[in-house]
Amino acid sequence: MEQMNFSDLVHFTDRQQAATDVSDTKKYTLYGGAMGGGKSYWLRWRPIRRLLQLAERTGQKGIRAGLFSETYKALHQRHIVKVREEFPAWLGSFSKTDNEFILHPRYGRGVLAFLNLDDPEKYKSAEFADISVDELTQNRIETFTILRTRLRWTGVPDPKFAAGTNPDGIGHGWVKKYWIDRDFPVEEKEGDEFAFVPALPADNPYLDAGYYATLDSMPEVLRAAYMQGRWDVFEGQVFQKEWDPSIHVVRPDQYPVLPHYRKFICFDNGYVKPGAMYWCAVDYDGTIIVYRELYGPGRLYSDWGKSAKELSGWNDLDPTKREAISYLVLGADSFAPNNQTRKTGVEDMKAHFRVAYEQGVDDRILGLAQFRERLRLRTVTAPDGTAVSKPGMVVYSSCTEFIRTVPILVYDKRHVEDVDTNLEDHGYDSVRMGLMSLRLPSKSEKPLSDVEKKLLDWKRQGSLSPGSLNDFYRGSR
Repeated sequence: MEQMNFSDLVHFTDRQQAATDVSDTKKYTLYGGAMGGGKSYWLRWRPIRRLLQLAERTGQKGIRAGLFSETYKALHQRHIVKVREEFPAWLGSFSKTDNEFILHPRYGRGVLAFLNLDDPEKYKSAEFADISVDELTQNRIETFTILRTRLRWTGVPDPKFAAGTNPDGIGHGWVKKYWIDRDFPVEEKEGDEFAFVPALPADNPYLDAGYYATLDSMPEVLRAAYMQGRWDVFEGQVFQKEWDPSIHVVRPDQYPVLPHYRKFICFDNGYVKPGAMYWCAVDYDGTIIVYRELYGPGRLYSDWGKSAKELSGWNDLDPTKREAISYLVLGADSFAPNNQTRKTGVEDMKAHFRVAYEQGVDDRILGLAQFRERLRLRTVTAPDGTAVSKPGMVVYSSCTEFIRTVPILVYDKRHVEDVDTNLEDHGYDSVRMGLMSLRLPSKSEKPLSDVEKKLLDWKRQGSLSPGSLNDFYRGSR
């Protein structure tokens, strides 16, 4: 390091240098967001800098770093062809056989290996002092989990992980959750080690006017994601046009669930992957109110049954305090006998929560159409006879996993009319089956006049927030 001035060698932009400084102090650094911020260049040179530093600091020879992409084709196009142009011969040599750049002996013989992620399991016995991933959102969280366990090297107490990415791909959801929203699972012990450094095209002084013209010519959604680095919009979103959190995410006082509304529960089972259970109500004009959520892995059918009973108020000895659940709809797999016990999941749930159980309609294409239609605004008639605009479905703000996962669903690349089932689609699947059990249109079982009477009774009891009856029906903000 004393024999060279690294800054003069690489000429990092101010933002690239900022990302480098962050990666020196944090274990997991994500750089990027928009296109044109110089992510690939940074991902090639940052590990070289790291290998030079580690060789000087530890005196070790042959320390290994890995630069990963989803395929070897991507590696070649994004990096390997660039290495031959950018890395000077005096710095080291590139092995075509192993796809590795090996630093000159005077710089410690450190190795930057260019590796693909077609099967992350093959790296379970590998070790790296430094790992970089290009386009992290093209990978599932399981890939990250494997790679971070490979982040170790004897004599290097502070191994580092760095990645660059745009806001899209199958991993968009979990990457956004960890680095952008900083929403970590309870078992994550290194949350403070995650850092995000945004990059925009304006941060890269080497871009010409033609690049900006290309970005500016993209469709609105892609332009927002790639030019502005926005994580709330990206290519392939299933409900990009329909989902609007300002309309669909509501407070309980905006859409109260009244005792006489028809209520049902929908459930998508999961044990290793999260299961998803939702309580839904149908209001006076057929609007679906998703008002309660139970979500997560590690629950047996009997556990779900117990929880459904408890959260529905059925543990109370007073029957009047129980929610009147009409039925519980769930997938066909829950009706199949267990190979060992010969009992079905429904039987295990019924032992604790005795309601009517209904098998969900397993038509994913019709279900998607139903879900999309429910999100759209429609015109309904308020009690005073005026026309008001309301969505066909709203979700309580307490249903955080539904709100997190539904907007980031993307289309399946092979089955283009369906949601990609490799993503976290459990909340969507659960509610989709619930909607299919109703079909459009759906009306309250009670006449409107009875609803008005109930509302007025509740107002007299002080159970509703101040405001007119029409304001309540309009869902005024």
